[in-house]
Amino acid sequence: MPEETVVPEMRIQLQVSHSGQTSNTYGMPVAASDPDRGVTPLELRSAMQELYRVAMNLEVEWFPANNMESKLVEAIVVLSERIKKYEESGISGDRNIERYSWEASRGREYRVDIENKRGLNLRVKKNDSTTGN
Repeated sequence: MPEETVVPEMRIQLQVSHSGQTSNTYGMPVAASDPDRGVTPLELRSAMQELYRVAMNLEVEWFPANNMESKLVEAIVVLSERIKKYEESGISGDRNIERYSWEASRGREYRVDIENKRGLNLRVKKNDSTTGN
């Protein structure tokens, strides 16, 4: 029986919590287009761009897009920079690797999380022109 290929995958999430309890989550899986390479930094950044598009088009009903656009942009910019530190050796294991959070009114906290779900991801090979850096 042929061995099944495990497709490397990450996830980006937009969440809101109140008093430490997460009340809403919108998650987007990010699958590697090439299982041998894993999810690339460019693929993850493209997913963050899609998260922004979805949130600003009011497809995430609980996210106050009009009031939080600048904070969401800030989160995406900061996280896009932070993932550069994984490009030398990549990241593996099922875990949260990065988080950007900000306080809002009435004790709410919004955040964007990046999770590695499976496989070796965010690794950039030297002389690789598809990294998006």
